[in-house]
Amino acid sequence: MGKRGGGAATKQTASKNGRLSKDELLARLKRRESELDLGDGGTILVQGLTLDDFAAIRTMSDEEDEAPDVAELFKKVCLLGCVDPSFTVEDLDTLGDADLAMVTTIANEIMSLSGMLGSTSASAFLTDIRTSRESSSSVSGSSDDSRAS
Repeated sequence: MGKRGGGAATKQTASKNGRLSKDELLARLKRRESELDLGDGGTILVQGLTLDDFAAIRTMSDEEDEAPDVAELFKKVCLLGCVDPSFTVEDLDTLGDADLAMVTTIANEIMSLSGMLGSTSASAFLTDIRTSRESSSSVSGSSDDSRAS
């Protein structure tokens, strides 16, 4: 896995009541980065996604009424989360032809940095996107989508 840096501070400097100041909270909300080892001594720099990145992924569908598939989502996660080297929109087709295991490794690290893995699984993240696109008029805290992914 990658070496993580930046982002959340480990030392709490909260006021005596335990609450963080606005500046302390904003310092902890910084985007996290990770040097991801891809084997054979090669590494890349990836970063967690921001809320704006998450919103962009949710709206980057070719068809307005159609939810993006998992492959498209993984490509877009890599597009927005890879720092060095970075990708452009023109690289999305190349990512589609790439080794699945490698793309999954990169996307999983980015999603982990973004808090999308762990207590909240990637499948819940992906299901939530499909559900919210199907019923854009309401926001749901849980998914009723029982279709197989």
